[in-house]
Amino acid sequence: MWAVIATGAVLVASQLLGWRGNALLASIQALTPYVVLLLALITALTLFLRRHLASVASSLLGVVGLALVAPVVFADGPAAAPGAEGVEVVSVNLLYTNPDVDAVADLLVDRDADVVVFTEYTEEHHARLVDSALALGYTHRLVRPGPGALGVAVWSRLELDARAGPPTVNHSVDVLVDGPDGAFRLLGVHTPTPVYDFHPWLDDLSTIEEAAGAAPSLPTLVIGDFNASYWHPAFRQILDVGFTDAHIAAGEAFSGSWPAGGAVPAFVRLDHALTGFGLVSTSVDDFPIPGSDHTGFEVTVAPARAAAPGTLARGG
Repeated sequence: MWAVIATGAVLVASQLLGWRGNALLASIQALTPYVVLLLALITALTLFLRRHLASVASSLLGVVGLALVAPVVFADGPAAAPGAEGVEVVSVNLLYTNPDVDAVADLLVDRDADVVVFTEYTEEHHARLVDSALALGYTHRLVRPGPGALGVAVWSRLELDARAGPPTVNHSVDVLVDGPDGAFRLLGVHTPTPVYDFHPWLDDLSTIEEAAGAAPSLPTLVIGDFNASYWHPAFRQILDVGFTDAHIAAGEAFSGSWPAGGAVPAFVRLDHALTGFGLVSTSVDDFPIPGSDHTGFEVTVAPARAAAPGTLARGG
């Protein structure tokens, strides 16, 4: 009981103070909402058992934890401009060992999105995808395959204008997408995992933060596998640049994207779409990816509604 309370104290302190700690702390931080729930149960149990000191400690930590959770529960994303057509963008972590790439291609043909962002994109994946029906509809591509989990690619029905991607450990892409409501910037990312590459993970999140905020004049979408949840302070620093998480804006803050396809249901969201600088999300829809350990999602993005005269525009 006291071990859970002590763990809760460390988590709450790390969230309040922005501690990044080490690989172990990063792993535990992803479980913050579950620990807050567990603290509430311990409070009830200690009250029943009349263990007053433990009850006070767990209840105080629980109240602070609920205050940390409240912003994502009651989040209110900015609205899209009236009449905006929007662009549908799909995020797919292929898993570099995925044997079911043909099934993924069929799935994406059925979804019929405007843009697909792939992570863990290998040369083998590329060879099979360009030989599939998916290639017929997505003639604009920026492809940076790599060994293992390094590769990334953007396939699009809309014209793409490639920019220099940020210097991340895993490949990243930076493109302008010529959408029906005007061009917007798309930054496709995939950080290393903090469990095995803690410092490269931190460095990449910092690099993504810098790259994401480098062009505030461009409506921007940052999308992919961040290997980070909202509960990692380094991830929230990207939001602080002026971005909104599409799942949080849609009321899906506690949805998970990993691990998928196994006996344990997805319990943490590592895959995100972040909108900012005049771009907002209007919907988001999760779906399973054949052969992958991540769920995919489709997000619709559109220009933000202009602020009324005399008011301050909210970051989107």
